[in-house]
Amino acid sequence: MFFRKKPKLLRVGALVERGGSGGVRVRLEGIARVSKSPLTSPVHGRPCVKWHFEVERDADPDQEQESWSRHVEDESRIDFFLDDGSGIARVLAAKVEMPKRAGWQRGYLPERLVDVLAQRGESVAGRFRWREQVVRENESIAVIGVARVDESVTASAGYRQMTHGVLIDAPDDGWIVVE
Repeated sequence: MFFRKKPKLLRVGALVERGGSGGVRVRLEGIARVSKSPLTSPVHGRPCVKWHFEVERDADPDQEQESWSRHVEDESRIDFFLDDGSGIARVLAAKVEMPKRAGWQRGYLPERLVDVLAQRGESVAGRFRWREQVVRENESIAVIGVARVDESVTASAGYRQMTHGVLIDAPDDGWIVVE
């Protein structure tokens, strides 16, 4: 098959190998993949590579005006791969951040969330709102970060191909953003 341009990850890999240890800032789109067992989101039980949930309690439920305060917040993440169809880049999850885009859910707490709160010794009495964000396994995502040479991976060296893998890391002054 003939391509007018190399698929994006292959182009990034070539830039990274020429660019040295500083890396190249990139925005890559692809599918989130895992190499080992995925995480399970605590609220909905979805297989994922990152989850984050927040629960807020109405500080004074007897008042008409709501006054929310943080009750519980937690997250977990694992390293994952981004597959853009031309190759796979390893994404270091330690500094992965998702913009807060999930809306608040009110009126009930899902059974799984009640169980999580009970396991932590947290009360479930009162009026709550909650939200959960996940990066699901096999979800189409965009990753913004710094692409570097992944020395732990040696690719097959052929004409105009990468000799190492690509690693997506956080910039020195920030986070890897997943959209």
